[in-house]
Amino acid sequence: MSFILCLLGASNFVLAQNSISGNIVDTDTNEPLVGVSIIIKGTVAGTITDASGNFTLNSKTTPPFTLVISSIGYQTQEVLFDGSNNSLSISLSEQTITGQEVVVSASKVEESILESPVTIEKMDLLAIRNSPSSNFYEALQNIKGVDMNTQSINFQAPNTRGFGGNANFRMLQLIDGVDNQGPGLAFSPGNLIGISEIDVESVELLPGASSVLYGPGAINGTLLINSKNPFQYQGFSGYAKVGVMHINSNAAPTSPMYDVGFRYAKAFNDRFAFKVNVGFVQALDWHAADYRNRATVNGAQFGTDETNQRN
Repeated sequence: MSFILCLLGASNFVLAQNSISGNIVDTDTNEPLVGVSIIIKGTVAGTITDASGNFTLNSKTTPPFTLVISSIGYQTQEVLFDGSNNSLSISLSEQTITGQEVVVSASKVEESILESPVTIEKMDLLAIRNSPSSNFYEALQNIKGVDMNTQSINFQAPNTRGFGGNANFRMLQLIDGVDNQGPGLAFSPGNLIGISEIDVESVELLPGASSVLYGPGAINGTLLINSKNPFQYQGFSGYAKVGVMHINSNAAPTSPMYDVGFRYAKAFNDRFAFKVNVGFVQALDWHAADYRNRATVNGAQFGTDETNQRN
């Protein structure tokens, strides 16, 4: 008697299962798709298609339920199964994914990232905003190992590794991967022709000899400035700064400094976007206190008997 009861229980278990079969093809080519995932939504029960695009799925889930069909490079599709038709024919459409540009740099020798000789100092948005400096470029002097030579308000030249000089020929400056050298100068004139502060996303400084990765122009180091992506940073933003210059100076009276800028970005779709940056700086940079004419010709000064002698 017990043997008969076991057989009856097994037959009831088999009848309680739902067997679903079908075929999955490409919408455009009508070719069978291999390795497509078919999963009952909300469960872990599933299967994949074979080399002919066919699949068979046995489940104890009571209809109706939803089948989730997915494959790499194709749009995910959900199919409602109500139990009326156990043979399904499904077609999947290709999915276009817009990715972002990725730049991969490699050294010429195998090395561990923990043993890499290149040191990277980074300033993100939060560090730039919290900096007490007048602009983000001047804030670079707060980084370890950086010396800043200032020629004017908008012309600062960072130096590393003990090198000095207003024209830093040994340091490479890239803005979004583009060399920022001044035309005819063969060096980057600071941020004079650079990026607006409100459009800066991050600043990375490689103070070491990074010429292995960036070429012979980076013997002194490399400065990487990354701007904000108009797809990610949309809308209007602005800033206004006011300062005071020449305090307790005998050469010039105390004068104000104004720094104003704004940025507008808009994305029309996932492929087209634009951004506009405008900046304005007004200040009395320096004032000469020595009005004497020190120009010389052949070692003689103008306005003296040395240049007014007659033969």
